[in-house]
Amino acid sequence: MSVCADLLSKGNREYDRCMKWVSFADPSHRQKASDIVVEFYEHMDNHITLFPIFGTLLGIIRENSLIPHDLDVDFGYFRTEQQQMIAGLDSLHGKNGFVVCRNQGNSLFSIAKDDVPFDLYGYSKSGDSYTQEATGPTNRLLSSEVDPMNTVEFNGCQMPSIGNPQAFFERYYGADWETPRVTIVPPKDIPDA
Repeated sequence: MSVCADLLSKGNREYDRCMKWVSFADPSHRQKASDIVVEFYEHMDNHITLFPIFGTLLGIIRENSLIPHDLDVDFGYFRTEQQQMIAGLDSLHGKNGFVVCRNQGNSLFSIAKDDVPFDLYGYSKSGDSYTQEATGPTNRLLSSEVDPMNTVEFNGCQMPSIGNPQAFFERYYGADWETPRVTIVPPKDIPDA
């Protein structure tokens, strides 16, 4: 059985065990996280189209870095490439310290390496938007924000990007998205399983 199929049956138990929430405030941790982002992207690029999203894309566009007060890395992918996503994650699990630790309905996966957690959001096109089944309408992307896709450079690596990130940021974060908000979110207490 694949690790992704196994996790689908376990719910969030493995997720709660493997995720550690460490902000990217420490410059050495932020650099390590940036290197891990590129390592992950280069592995998965052989399997699927991934694009940075949410705070990860905001940091790349606004600061050319991960946001110091962020706690995780976010990527989107298209559900039309679902089987490739699962194959890529199955081949990544256990390799160079990567652990796949959540499969929520085959549309939201989580992985981690060295205290750097990732959430991977699957999007399906529906009318004039792309929806994310696991999180509902909150995380939808408008077609005008996505299409046509573009590229961004992060840590020396070219990655696909939604086509109009500024429109997404304004809708999602507000008109002042270019002004950093230094809000440290404390890690949630996770009881030992």
